[in-house]
Amino acid sequence: MPRTSLLTIMLVAAWPLLAQSAGQESGPKNLAGMDIEDLMNIKITSVSKKAQRVSAVAAAAFVITSDDIRRSGLHSLPEILRLAPGVQVAQIDSGSWAISIRGFNGEFSNKLLVLVDGRSIYDELFGGIFWDLQETLIDTIERIEVIRGPGAAIWGTNAVNGVVNIITKSSEATQGGMMEAGGGSQTEVNTGLRYGGKIGSNASYRVIAHYGNQGSFALNDPLVSYRGWANRKLGFRVDWRPTPQDTLMISGNGYVSDRGHTVQSLSAQNPFPPIYDIRENFNTADIEGRWQHAFSDNSSIETRVSWTHTHREDFYYPSVSNKVDLDFQHHLAFGRNDLIWGLNLRKAGYTMLPGGSPSFRVVPTISSVDKYAGFFEDEFALVQDKLYFIAGMQVSHNQFTGVEVQPTGRLIWTPTRKLSSWAAVSRAVRTPTIIERGIDATLLAFPAQPPLFGLVQIIGSPTFRSEPMTSYEVGQRVEIGKRVSLDASAFISFYQRLDTGATQPILFVPPSAAGPAHLLSEILYTNSRYGQAKGVELSAIWTASKRWRWMGGYSWLRANSHAYPGEIDQKAAYAERDNPEHQFQVRSYFDVTQTIQLDTAVYFYGGIRATEQIFTPPTPSHLRGDLRLGWRPNARLEFSGGVQNAFDPNHLEFGSPRLLAPAQVPRNVYGSLKFNF
Repeated sequence: MPRTSLLTIMLVAAWPLLAQSAGQESGPKNLAGMDIEDLMNIKITSVSKKAQRVSAVAAAAFVITSDDIRRSGLHSLPEILRLAPGVQVAQIDSGSWAISIRGFNGEFSNKLLVLVDGRSIYDELFGGIFWDLQETLIDTIERIEVIRGPGAAIWGTNAVNGVVNIITKSSEATQGGMMEAGGGSQTEVNTGLRYGGKIGSNASYRVIAHYGNQGSFALNDPLVSYRGWANRKLGFRVDWRPTPQDTLMISGNGYVSDRGHTVQSLSAQNPFPPIYDIRENFNTADIEGRWQHAFSDNSSIETRVSWTHTHREDFYYPSVSNKVDLDFQHHLAFGRNDLIWGLNLRKAGYTMLPGGSPSFRVVPTISSVDKYAGFFEDEFALVQDKLYFIAGMQVSHNQFTGVEVQPTGRLIWTPTRKLSSWAAVSRAVRTPTIIERGIDATLLAFPAQPPLFGLVQIIGSPTFRSEPMTSYEVGQRVEIGKRVSLDASAFISFYQRLDTGATQPILFVPPSAAGPAHLLSEILYTNSRYGQAKGVELSAIWTASKRWRWMGGYSWLRANSHAYPGEIDQKAAYAERDNPEHQFQVRSYFDVTQTIQLDTAVYFYGGIRATEQIFTPPTPSHLRGDLRLGWRPNARLEFSGGVQNAFDPNHLEFGSPRLLAPAQVPRNVYGSLKFNF
């Protein structure tokens, strides 16, 4: 089907309703002219698992609102995270991204914890997030809370450098129907359908369907070709309020993703095999239930249970996983104390499936990751409404590294509602992944003295340990009148036992039934380096007029690492180079009229001399420009179109050793239609 035909069908089908509604409403409320105070009073829950004004939290926090998302013109969840200052978002190919906060980026950024409505989507097999399995109907996102810095005292292990919590709208807030359809030169198809209704007088529901398709990327190597990425999702949510004190939520999703991929399967018998294309299919399903009960204005409890199933037909690592999370928390305010405490149980099972590449395997083939944790955090008013001290700690146990203790101490001073200063010291831990403990893979081959050749092999270590980090942070927020807000933070973090690729002495392997004589270079996973990261993060909002708002952000980051004395460390020279030293962004929302909007954004990412993986090329700095023009003739209908990556038709953002040739991110010219009914 041509890219424009879907838009035509949607428009023709909706035309009778459009004609009926035309002229009934002059347009939506003008959002660009909201006061700074309104923006700073947005309540977030990701810092302390309780509702707090974003301007009064003792952490570097930023909120991406649903209106930010709509006006950005971005239609992919990973891309939307570009809106948060201090977050490095780098696209690798049409279905994968490298996303991190405060350094140590990679395709699987293992020091960033990502949540969906409080449910962790961190994967213990690789360590990090499979972003190709996280697409959703963007219209259902209420806000995205981004916390820069450790959040382990509340959220547990792997919340080392930051926490991202994607919070969806309640079904009560999405009543009626919505259809959207779009397409472009790169985002070939992006469609969605949502419908919500009532169940009696105290309950509501929502069902969604989403389909997206992205084209293939340009490559530096004309002999290699990658096909694009397609994803499909069905979901539901039910919210029920049986009593004024109780709220129950149940949600579920089914998701299918398939992505083009170019692979090689090398071995001692065939060290230089041909390259060929495959199509990898992944699917996941999840269901979550949450019950909240308020005993009084000062006391409430929340219980959450979720189950997630994932099946990955990965060429190298085909696997099936099942994860169950059970959470309980109690919030109690008394005297000068505001206390929250809770318990968490996470049981995850991973099974490596047969049929993958014989040069890649994980031992054992069946692994479980069990974590038991308890936490508390108390906010004590040293001076009521002015000065607070926050002490918290999480104590957890896992079968890999035993007991982990992750405390935090924070201080926040708010002499007025428009001024706050804070400081924090925290400890966080990243636990080992299954791959780091059990991988046995042949990565590449290299020619030697004929007829000899060499193989590079990476080996996991069953004794791989956790990576602790201690971070010191300070921050300042100020609102200047009703139109300007400034936010600044600075940090220095110290890391111990960082993951290392330790190169072993090259061995000569004599001929055998497994293959001819060859050389073998082994790289062993160990914890043989330490390091530090330091940086400054700035952001500002300026409401220039009732029709025009500007937002900006800048971050400076410098990281380095060193091998412990006597250790051989292949990664030490590269760890400080997987993130740009400088990043900035400037965004503008301009209401040309009550119905026409012009939105622009410029993003700068500094160059990366080399990624953490030594097999990937350096990445030059690049400047990205986005433009969106939107027209909302009435409250039911919205047309929008624009261009993304306007300054450069093709550019490299991040390399990956998984790709046999670097993929370049193309320009995207798009258009979309959204209709509410």
